[in-house]
Amino acid sequence: MITTTRPTRYRDARVDARMRLARRLGLLGLTAGAISLFQTVGHIADPAYLIPGLDDGSQHVHYHMARESLVSVAAFAVIFLGLFAGPAARTPQLWRTLLVAVLGYVAAMWSGIAAAGSAAPNTMALTVHMVSSAGLLCAAFLVRPAFRTAAR
Repeated sequence: MITTTRPTRYRDARVDARMRLARRLGLLGLTAGAISLFQTVGHIADPAYLIPGLDDGSQHVHYHMARESLVSVAAFAVIFLGLFAGPAARTPQLWRTLLVAVLGYVAAMWSGIAAAGSAAPNTMALTVHMVSSAGLLCAAFLVRPAFRTAAR
């Protein structure tokens, strides 16, 4: 009988190589994202970000920065756990969860375009957004074949 599929050993080697590359890209994306996260955390107590006369209170923007920071940490955790899941845990559901976390984080990273008319406040921030987004998106799609079915 002639088979058209490659031997399992070859498939496993390709999946392992893709996982290694995806993990590196994912860590690059998370590291770049951490730069942005630390900037946001630094603004939480910054008096320059107070808005006097705001109906919700002058520190309301600080609340939003704190909330954004905590949601980012949660997204980072889901992404990290997804990228470093063992073969038995790599289910299609976990990959979809990883993808939702990546897409949500990346969408929030670029939300400034709609909210403020600018993707980032300066060139360095724009570079951080691009590196983080590209690394995380590439990682999510590179790992997809490893999440088709969980290893038994």
